[in-house]
Amino acid sequence: GADEDRHDLTLQDSRPDPYALCFFSLYEATELFQLRSLRHLYQSPQGEEKTQPAGKSWALLMGEDCLRVSRLDEAGAWFSKAIQEQPNDCRPQVLMGFLCVERGDLQQALHHFRTAATFSMTAAQKRYITCLVARVYEVSGESDCARREMEPFAGAQGDWSEGLYYFATLLVRTGRIKPALDIYRRLIYLSPRYYFMISLRFEQTAA
Repeated sequence: GADEDRHDLTLQDSRPDPYALCFFSLYEATELFQLRSLRHLYQSPQGEEKTQPAGKSWALLMGEDCLRVSRLDEAGAWFSKAIQEQPNDCRPQVLMGFLCVERGDLQQALHHFRTAATFSMTAAQKRYITCLVARVYEVSGESDCARREMEPFAGAQGDWSEGLYYFATLLVRTGRIKPALDIYRRLIYLSPRYYFMISLRFEQTAA
């Protein structure tokens, strides 16, 4: 429905509830914040960086399936087991963070995402977890903190279109329209789908 359009919430966020955007943390059109995007944590390293332990534990797989069908208590038990089995792996920490978002406990979600970020990771994993940290700040009403989290990665990863799109969204939310428009132009040049996404965002905002 109209009340669930993210672009409307992003640009005209007048809701008093600081968790008004929580729904979109897992189930929105932006690929970064879909549960399926956890595949970024399983990508092979590019050669120069260390990666996480190979494979996924049985507990991690079971927890993912429980999270997908909203069996949250069971998911939490499986993720706790996965953390015990693989204490130096960022993946169960990230999934536990997603679970906390589902429960509305954003401070605990931030703790798990920050913990995941302390482990040795590939560049793709680092930037993905940075997006999750920024997202928690955003849905908590701290868009400036979210923007600052994203700035180093948005500037360094010129080919990271999903991250740039999210960074531009944060720039708009914090009143930095000109640099956001510069990024939008770059993205439209990279892929026509961004023209469609950006047009929808601003058309419905104007309406």
